Amino acid sequence: MIKQLKFKMLLFLGLGIGGIFLTNYLTDLQKEIIILQNEEIFSEKIEPIDYYANEIDGNVDAGYIYSEEDQPIIDKREQLLAAADNSKTIGIIVCFIFIFLSFYYYDRFSKEKKSSKSL
Repeated sequence: MIKQLKFKMLLFLGLGIGGIFLTNYLTDLQKEIIILQNEEIFSEKIEPIDYYANEIDGNVDAGYIYSEEDQPIIDKREQLLAAADNSKTIGIIVCFIFIFLSFYYYDRFSKEKKSSKSL
């Protein structure tokens, strides 16, 4: 029983930590694939027509202003890259669930170990 709990603890900890690194790598790869598949959207060079900066309660909001005909292309770029970021967020949440499961099995492992020593 103790060996099974130790195995599960280490398995979930490895899945959680390894999954975080794998999720980061796969998300970067996914973004590169999105850029390559939608080359016509990402290859166009779009020049901003103006720059803005606003200070609101000590925080600065700054960015570029683009022309009306360029805005749909920029929106499409942002949508495609946001989809990759959303999948990264979901992947990291799943990895943290694995890490918390390893803590659960560690707790059970330590309790089982203490009870077996007392016998």
